[in-house]
Order: sequence, then C-alpha cells, then structure tokens
Amino acid sequence: MTDPNFFIVGAPKCGTTALASYLSEHPDVNISKPKEPHYFLHRSADNRKITEYDHYIRLFSSKSNTTASGEASVWYLYSSTARRAIAREFPESKIIIMRRDPVDFFLSMHSEAVFCGSELEVDPERAWRRECERYVAHSVYDPIELISGWRNRYIELMQHDKYIREYQKTFGKEKVLVLTQEEMAEDVGEVYCRTLVHLGVSSDFRPDFKRVNQNKEARSAFVQKVLRGLTRNERLVKVSRAIKKRLGVGTFGVAEKVRRLNARTVSRPQVSEQFRDEVRRMLCRLDQNDEGR
Repeated sequence: MTDPNFFIVGAPKCGTTALASYLSEHPDVNISKPKEPHYFLHRSADNRKITEYDHYIRLFSSKSNTTASGEASVWYLYSSTARRAIAREFPESKIIIMRRDPVDFFLSMHSEAVFCGSELEVDPERAWRRECERYVAHSVYDPIELISGWRNRYIELMQHDKYIREYQKTFGKEKVLVLTQEEMAEDVGEVYCRTLVHLGVSSDFRPDFKRVNQNKEARSAFVQKVLRGLTRNERLVKVSRAIKKRLGVGTFGVAEKVRRLNARTVSRPQVSEQFRDEVRRMLCRLDQNDEGR
C-alpha cells in the first residue's frame, strides 16, 4: 500500500471521472476506492464520505508498490480546509486540476443538480438569474463547504482561475497540472500522456478511452428524492460509515448503482449566444476583481 501522492482536486463536471478511470487502468497508478472520499473537507461537511484517517489510508490498498497513488475528490478545489490539510499531511503531492468553458461548466453543473434533486429550477437561464440576484463574494464565507446549498452556487464554483491560483501558491506552480475538458475531448491520448509524465510514471501504457459520465436525467423523480433523503439521513450515514470502516471498504456502491439504473442519457439544454456572452462577461469581471486584491 502506498500513501497518496497525487490529488485530482476538481473541478466537478470537467472530466475528472474519466481521467481517474483511465489512470486506474495503468499498472503503476493506484486510485482510491471510492475515487472521491472527500476526507480532507471540513469535518462538518455533509459529503465527507470517509471521516477517520486509518480508514482513509486503507482506501489505497487495492494495488501495492505503485509509483503514483491518489484520489479524485472534486470538491477539494473550492475548500481551503482541504487544500491546507493536504499540504500539511502530504506536502510533496502532485496536484491535477481540470477545468472547462465556464458556460458549459454551468450548464453541466445545473443539469447534474436537477438530476440529483438539489436544484428545483429546471430552466438553466432562470437558475442563473436567481444566482445573480443572491450572489455574494466567497470571502464572506470560509470554508465554503459549510454553506447551505453551496454546490448550487454556480457563480462561485465557475471561478476556476481563482482556486487554481490558491493551489499554485500552496504547492508551487510546478506541482500543479491544469488540464481542460476541451483538450481531453479533442485528444484524450495526449492529455493522458501529459498526466502520466506529471505523475512520473511510464507514458507508454494506453487504456480503453471509453466515454463516461454523460449528461443524464432521472427516469423517476421519486426514486431520486428517496435516494437523496437516505444519503442525508445522519443516523443512516453514521451506521454506514461504521460498517464500511469495519469491513475496510470505502463504498458499498448500492446508491450509485440505483442512480445509474434510474438515469437516462439526454442532450443538454441549449442556451442563446447572448446568454453565453453574459456569463463570460460576468466571470471576466469577477476574475479581474480577484486578481486586483
């Protein structure tokens, strides 16, 4: 078993699931099971799947004596708690960050939130207008993962450059590899090779580059609502964590299997070029304001 020495920290809906899947096939790379333990989030965060260190380390036991061992908890990107904790526990770690076009990122995040049941506004443009009305600069709250509904704060979450800079400051630019979903879609082999070089393993191996995590909608809203309630029931979550720790596993995979069975692939809603320009202009202003601080 090798302690983690690299972290795919985000962003969500940017190709991290596919990248982690491809890396897991490499004989000299180990990916935790589950790939998103979110152990380093604030201890009160609701989606922290693994809460104890010895349990966390055992997630990396599927392969032994690999050069690269890591995980892909995508909400680490936004968490100052996670960033500092990783730097404290594993200061020599390599960091991988994936990003994408901000409008496509928003549309994908919104679609996922609707699918999971955390977003009730199905029209993306109306959801965006709502967020514009309630947006407050992130400096007001820290850590972000303790804010109610924070995974629907699309405007904050799409500010990838701000969070990339924080990781570069903490770990050094040479240890932070930034990739884009667009690059991956255009030439997945080249992106994969670059990642392997960053991790210091052989770049000769090529996996089956199958497409994963496509846009989807729920077949049954009722099933999604039940799943959401079960995964947020504190008593059930505590019992589940205790059993997982006792068995030495990170996940049972039951909820994920039900979600997959309840999902169907659909095309993402289209938005106007005017809306796209509006989103990009706002992001540009926010990024300029952050750089000016």
